[in-house]
Formats: sequence, structure tokens, C-alpha cells
Amino acid sequence: MKWLLILSVIGPGIITGTADNDAGGITTYAVVGASFGYRMLWMLLIIAVILGITQEMGARLGLVTGKGLAALIRENFSLKVTTFVVLVTFLANWANVLADFAGIASVADIYGVPRWVAVPVAALLIWLIVYKGSFKLVQKIFLTSAVLFLAYVVAGYMAHPDWSEAVKGMIHPTMSMDPVFLYTAVAMIVPP
Repeated sequence: MKWLLILSVIGPGIITGTADNDAGGITTYAVVGASFGYRMLWMLLIIAVILGITQEMGARLGLVTGKGLAALIRENFSLKVTTFVVLVTFLANWANVLADFAGIASVADIYGVPRWVAVPVAALLIWLIVYKGSFKLVQKIFLTSAVLFLAYVVAGYMAHPDWSEAVKGMIHPTMSMDPVFLYTAVAMIVPP
């Protein structure tokens, strides 16, 4: 019973923590690792803190006011600002959905499933879950899928990394003013 209480508290955090592990994020992190090795690992600590603060602030705003971000922005800013924020958020989410479906198409290619079958089937399943499913069902699906991310730990171990270099990359920040480094750092903070 104690474990269920603990899981009920950390469940939303696990879901939020795995939210950026989509096709765009995985591709970005793979490019970062292939291009810069361990040199950008230190950024993961900063990103984790920033994401934690952002999620905590969003949760507090919602709990205290009972309103969403758009409603709070509208209360404090003009209609133009609110419309701009909502439009930018919509476009960012739309781009993320497109990247996710591109990831589904890529996985279909790996397994020899035609894209024209995999993508519509995935879209239909997602639509059914969101439209017909309950919050509890969606939460269970996300928590179950979060377990799959343990494969990252296994894959990371199986890659036989140089642990001393990994620790060094995590605690010893390296910075470059090279535009490729800077663009890649921004992509790592805000993956597509």
C-alpha cells in the first residue's frame, strides 16, 4: 500500500520526465552524442533543474487558480499577447506531433511495415485513447510506456561508455562559441 501512495505522487513526475523522449528529442540527443561526445552532458543537470522548476510552477498555478496558462495570460495581458502565445504554443505542439508521426514512420520502416499503414493506425489509436479514454487510462498508458525508457539505461550500459569521461563531462562544463556548438546546445534545451 505504501508503494501505491509513493507511485501516485511520483507518477505525474515520471510522465513529465519522459515527455521529451519523443522522436525529435531522441534524434537531437543522438546527434549531440555523435557530434560532441560527453562534452554536453553537464547541460543535462541544468536542463533537469529548469524542467523541474517549470513543471512545479505550472502545477502550482493550476492548483492555486484552477485555471490553465492561457486563461491566466488573458487575465494579465492583452488579447493580442494571449493570441500570440496560444498560436505559438499551437504551432510548437503541431510541429512536435509531426515529428512524432515521422518517428512512427521511421520505426515502421525498421520493421518492414508500410508507412501508409503504420501512421494512420497509430493516429487512430491515439485518437481513440484521447477521445474515448479516461484520464486514468491515459495515465496508465503513459506510466507503462515510461517503463520502456529503462531500455535507455540498458543500452547505455551495453555501449560500454568511458565512465570517467562521462563523469568528467557531467561535472566539468565545456563551452564553445562555435555556432554549431551553440545551435546544438539550444536544440538540446528545446528539442524539436
